Amino acid sequence: MTRCPVCKTEFEDGVYVCTECGNHTVFEIDGEEFTYVFNTVLAKDVDEVDEILDFLHYSEMPEAYAEYDEVMETYQIFVHPDHRREAAKLYAGFRKAKEEAKKEAKRNEAMSDDIAKVEEGYLNEDGEETVEEDLEPAEELEEEESSEEEEEEELVGVYQDKKEKYSDFRSSGITLIIAAVAVGIFTILNALSVIKLFSGWLPLVVFTLLALGFLYAGISSLRRSSELQYEIREEKQSRQIAEAWLRENVTSDMLRAFAKEGQADEITAMKQLEFIGNKLKEQFDSSEEFLDELAEEYFDELTQETSK
Repeated sequence: MTRCPVCKTEFEDGVYVCTECGNHTVFEIDGEEFTYVFNTVLAKDVDEVDEILDFLHYSEMPEAYAEYDEVMETYQIFVHPDHRREAAKLYAGFRKAKEEAKKEAKRNEAMSDDIAKVEEGYLNEDGEETVEEDLEPAEELEEEESSEEEEEEELVGVYQDKKEKYSDFRSSGITLIIAAVAVGIFTILNALSVIKLFSGWLPLVVFTLLALGFLYAGISSLRRSSELQYEIREEKQSRQIAEAWLRENVTSDMLRAFAKEGQADEITAMKQLEFIGNKLKEQFDSSEEFLDELAEEYFDELTQETSK
């Protein structure tokens, strides 16, 4: 049986994110607990999945394992619940390092091609050596190639912002209320013998309770969405304050100090991301998930500025 460690809701096997509170569920295999971390949408083959697992095992998570999801057509990674946050951060650093290495390789390849074309040269009508006007600069070529390979990856992790929660609760509430009305009308029509799909008091009671259950759940979802509207404004203000503080107090030079000769890029990225997260947690009294999300966003921002 799978359970949510926060709200204690129980689920059937295969439910990895609690539908009630959005937290990661926990399940047991041979007496050892596991939780879902992320799926490897960007991993193209089993070798890349093995590389990710080797990296987690090297990072003192020997229990980490992958399982293929035939519906999503990707591998899902699981670790012990105590390692979930760290595994998510490690994977984020791992992917960023891989992407940067790929971009750097493409940039070098494009620059080599351009240099070769410049050295070869072309003759114009006057017999002078020149270069074709339509040669693309290395940077433009890199951007074109990278845009073709952009894919959306679900990194479950760590935080779902208030706007997403508001949208989920509101749509769920409306759907449940519509279902309650439909079941209620269906039950009334059967009770009045307008339609005769069932008879007896027991089905009437069951469908009435079902309609009331849908109605209660729908109203609860809409009430929660209303509460989230206030939280959205608070989150926006907190985000703006934290982002401004980061830009003033955490610089690219600070992050470069974590780059050591001979150290894997993945480890460097993980240490840099952890440094930003710790700085935020020292300064602000917000949820760890929210601060981790801000840290990743700011890390992305600094990485993009550095690569330009």
